[in-house]
Order: sequence, then structure tokens, then C-alpha cells
Amino acid sequence: MQRQKKQNGFGLVEIILGGAILSFILFSLSSFLVLAQRVHDRTDHVVRANYLMLEAIDAARILRDNSWSASIGTLAVGTPYYFVWDSSSWVPTTTPTLIDGTYDRTITFGNVLRDVNDNIATAGILDTGTRSVSVHVAWKDLQGTSSRQFDTYITDLFDN
Repeated sequence: MQRQKKQNGFGLVEIILGGAILSFILFSLSSFLVLAQRVHDRTDHVVRANYLMLEAIDAARILRDNSWSASIGTLAVGTPYYFVWDSSSWVPTTTPTLIDGTYDRTITFGNVLRDVNDNIATAGILDTGTRSVSVHVAWKDLQGTSSRQFDTYITDLFDN
């Protein structure tokens, strides 16, 4: 009868190797989860900013629909406005207002010029029934300040 050789330390090597593999897996998983959380937070801010921009455009349309001459027509060109809800309607103000304590949203109206073919142009005749609209939403995040901007036009559709 032959005796088997004793293999001292083999169990310890397996434990160390298994621990290293488990540590690597846990480290990789935690790195992935941290990255996924950052992507989620960034996406969440971008989605909220997009909705806030759409809300500002809708607010401008509501003001236009109520009375172009009493609302949109009276706003200074090039001045950033903050739209606030006063429980019954949208009110433009120049007082800085943060939304949810995070988002800085401004809406700026500009003049629109038309060429001889009635196309929007950089030079030409002033169109008093159309304004350019620029909505800007900014917020602070881990990388600093992020922002989104949307530009469009609004017209005195109802001639009011």
C-alpha cells in the first residue's frame, strides 16, 4: 500500500484565489452601479430640462392666445424672462426664479426680420407679428453647470 503525499497549503491557495476572484467581481459590479447611477442622474436632469423647455413654449403660446398685444407684444426684446405660475395663469417676470430649487429657466424673445420674399432673414423688414423665442434651462451637476436650449418662433396667430 502506497501512501498519498500530503499537499499542505493547497486549501489556502484556493481560498486566496477564490477571494481575489470574488473581490474582482464585487469591485466590477460596484463600479458598474456607480456609473449607472451617474448616467441615470444625468438623463433625469436632461429629461426634466426638456420638459421645462416645452412648458415654457406652452406658456408663451398661452400668453399669445390670450392677447398678443397685452402680453408678448409688451415684453422687451433680448431680456431674459422667468415664467411663474400664479395659480391661474403664467406671468413673465425678470426676477430670477429657480424651479424645484435646481433649474434656472429663462425665455428670451427677439425680433424677426423678413426679406422681400417674406422669408425669415438676418436683414430686412421688421415683422411685428412674429417673435423668435429662445428657452434656456441650466442646472448644476457633478461636472459643473449643464444646460439645454431650444429656439423657435411664435406668431400673432389670432391677430389680437
